[in-house]
Amino acid sequence: MQIGRKGESRESSPVGTIVILVLLAGFLLFILSLPELDRNELLDSIETGDGEVIIDIVPGDVETKTSSSSSKIYNIDNFKLDSEVHSIDSVLISKLDLSSGVFSEDSRTYSFIPDWDTSTVSMSLNAFIQNSAGKGDLIVLLNGNQIYSAEPIVGNFLNIDLPATSMYNGNNNLEIVLDKKGVNIFSSAKLGLTNVLLRTDKVGQDLVHDYEFNIGGGEVSSATLNAVVRRTSSTNNPLNIKLNGQTIYNKVPSATVLTAQISDDLFSVGSNQLSFSIGQQSVYEVLFADLFVKTKKVESDKEYFFRLSDLQARKIVKGRANCILEVVKSGGNSDELIIDINGFTKSYSVSPGKVSFNVCNYLVYGGNTISFASDDDLILSSAKPKLI
Repeated sequence: MQIGRKGESRESSPVGTIVILVLLAGFLLFILSLPELDRNELLDSIETGDGEVIIDIVPGDVETKTSSSSSKIYNIDNFKLDSEVHSIDSVLISKLDLSSGVFSEDSRTYSFIPDWDTSTVSMSLNAFIQNSAGKGDLIVLLNGNQIYSAEPIVGNFLNIDLPATSMYNGNNNLEIVLDKKGVNIFSSAKLGLTNVLLRTDKVGQDLVHDYEFNIGGGEVSSATLNAVVRRTSSTNNPLNIKLNGQTIYNKVPSATVLTAQISDDLFSVGSNQLSFSIGQQSVYEVLFADLFVKTKKVESDKEYFFRLSDLQARKIVKGRANCILEVVKSGGNSDELIIDINGFTKSYSVSPGKVSFNVCNYLVYGGNTISFASDDDLILSSAKPKLI
């Protein structure tokens, strides 16, 4: 019952209460209708806090018990990087003689299908003017459109551009005409051309070569790239080499043999990519290349086991959770801590107090192992893999 402004009483309407109850019932039915895994994930998404601790470890004194090293050579197949412009010639006729009078023009027509694609820079008509007599103009028509007209000069090379806008995808006609000048009916114009050809200029499209390889368990301690490199271009554009997007070499090789030392922190656990690339007007051949990688594996006397549930794994895969390893170092100075998760080893510099590392790349669904080692006098009072 509610009291009105003037003191009279009135019964409250049950409509609002019923609507709220219906909405709550619908929400509960929706939640209950979901599969258990999805239901738990949905309910978990609205939880708040400092994160979900998977396991709370107290390593105590950390020291190295055993260590081993191994090396592997990754052989890279020979390849060529090419971004220079190359000419492809198609001879129309080796020798062409034209003779025209006042009442007649001498001409030749040639048909061709252009080899035009994304790598094509230009097409041109080329010829050498061997001889000429009388007065006349050399005229060139492409599909009926005049693209050149000039008096021939003996000893010159002709290089006449064929506009792409005047060409068809299929068959095209190129007409070479000698047009006599003057009205003297007793004289004629003569012209001799040699090496009449179509030239197609194309730019090399091999600007990048990628090499994929995998690093297994252990931590990379050293790596060297060796290769024989041949530069056949006239330009001094550099050869660029990257590992996982980070530049490890960017220069014009001063010698035939290229050797590059690679920082160990550029490598990733699992898949890695070595990428070779060039700029414009360059040609490099990379031969007999190999990547020498040395890894080390450190083992401790204590190994800890924990599991990732299906729900936790789904949260990681969907990017809804970060995998953080939170460690607390007791006293002392900054020391090197070697962490091994599922056989993947990585070194970290840890200072006194609490520090955190992202370890998502090393975790797997189901059973996981983790161990700690150090060559320094190091005490860890806590280590917590957690999802946040």
